[in-house]
Amino acid sequence: MQKTDGTYVTEKLDSSFTVTSTEQGFGSGPAAQSTSTGVTTN
Repeated sequence: MQKTDGTYVTEKLDSSFTVTSTEQGFGSGPAAQSTSTGVTTN
């Protein structure tokens, strides 16, 4: 999302689409998940 001042933020939402947190920039992405090879991805 782009704020009115031109900076970008990432808003985290819950299942009801209520904003639960706001991070500067593009955020950290989804939580790390383990693949079948045991390699952790982000």
